[in-house]
Amino acid sequence: RKMINKVTVLERKVTKLAIGLEGGFEPDKNNIEVTEVHSIVILPEFTTIPWPNNRLPQVVISSVQGILDADSASKLAEIEALSGTWDGEARVISKHAATLVQLDNGKKIPPQGWKCEKCDLDNNLWLNLTDGAIFCGRKFYDGTGGNEHALQHYRETGYPLAVKLGTITREGKGDVYSYDEDDMVEDPYLVQHLSLFWHQYSIIRKNR
Repeated sequence: RKMINKVTVLERKVTKLAIGLEGGFEPDKNNIEVTEVHSIVILPEFTTIPWPNNRLPQVVISSVQGILDADSASKLAEIEALSGTWDGEARVISKHAATLVQLDNGKKIPPQGWKCEKCDLDNNLWLNLTDGAIFCGRKFYDGTGGNEHALQHYRETGYPLAVKLGTITREGKGDVYSYDEDDMVEDPYLVQHLSLFWHQYSIIRKNR
């Protein structure tokens, strides 16, 4: 009698329009279990000691654990290579970045406690880099997300660039979207653009 293993595939919610990426569609994906096995190899005899091993000296245990916990050189290179990308695809510099018109309207952004100016949502928020307005992002296919007030603001004003709050680093990097170009973009002048509305980045700009 032949035994047949039945595999139950649980459907999960797709949250990203992508194939083979986290949150996206995963066609023809097999159930694969990956097991990592580590050993200590002593040269030149290539003596192998299984890991973990509590009988080793504490200094050896600490050293090995430190190596395992650290990102490898290849991993660090991968992270650096993917910086400034969107789902692994390199972002281009926005055509609006160098000539972006900003309104000196006296608006100042608090360091926290942001809300959409039209619906009071406190997540998925975008800061328009022309006038400093904060609005919520697009609505997802399942009804979650924002109420598309940032997109509506662009349609009403034509102000093209917005940066997602919560993604901005101390160095002035962040996820910038161009509504006119309909894509994630690079803004090499983001610190300058933020400094008009955000005191923290006006200090960074002065120190550069």
